[in-house]
Amino acid sequence: MKVLEKSRILKYGKIQAVYWERDILELVCECNTIVQLECTFQDDDNLYFLMEYASKGSLSRLIKSVKPLPYETCRFFIAEIVLALEYLHELNICHRDIKPENILLDEDFHIKICDFGEAKVVKN
Repeated sequence: MKVLEKSRILKYGKIQAVYWERDILELVCECNTIVQLECTFQDDDNLYFLMEYASKGSLSRLIKSVKPLPYETCRFFIAEIVLALEYLHELNICHRDIKPENILLDEDFHIKICDFGEAKVVKN
């Protein structure tokens, strides 16, 4: 679950970014390499994005715990990342924050790109 404090959203002028993130996550619901948004809700203080559970954690955590990652494993993750980015680019979406912390792993160690807070739909 991603929790966004309303006061911080207002303080840093991120209202439009939150709308973009929700809209983009709803748009990419057909892609199995992108974390799926289950629902959104709010209370007086926070906005909540309930997302698909990625049981193996982040790619960053795996990189830190398994040294070195086998070459074939790296190739597999890179191929899945490229496919996910190609899908996003076909929809004119630019993620703008790809890093190991924003790549989650499901129970079968397939990637799930997450955190679309910096993402943007690019018209050209």
